[in-house]
Amino acid sequence: MTLAPHSRFARAIIAVAAFYGLSGTALSALTTHLPSSAFVPGGREMAWHGVWMQMWHAPVLLALGVAMIASDRFRGYGFRWAAAGLSFGIALFCAAVYAIAFTGRHSGIVAPTGGMIVMASWIMIGIAGLRVRA
Repeated sequence: MTLAPHSRFARAIIAVAAFYGLSGTALSALTTHLPSSAFVPGGREMAWHGVWMQMWHAPVLLALGVAMIASDRFRGYGFRWAAAGLSFGIALFCAAVYAIAFTGRHSGIVAPTGGMIVMASWIMIGIAGLRVRA
């Protein structure tokens, strides 16, 4: 049986959500239990911000993926672009934040770019939600 393109995409989004949940849980444990010497000054607090962003968005991606599989109403390009944007934006944002927290190396505009992509994705979710027909 061949999966429809929207179904493959939705399953990929669910897999990304699971990865973000798993890695966010692991990074939460590391942030809690690593000695302060593992972080740059102020790095533990910064790492928590990355964990929070990652863990808040994992369930959103999971919900989008499940909704895309469960209902034709959520298969539009708005929800798909939003899910892709959240996936990519969170990866950029969190990777840059973790790099700063553990190494002190700033990656220029990577974190702000990721954050802007996440914000744009939330706008897309809002617009796509307003366009869903009952």
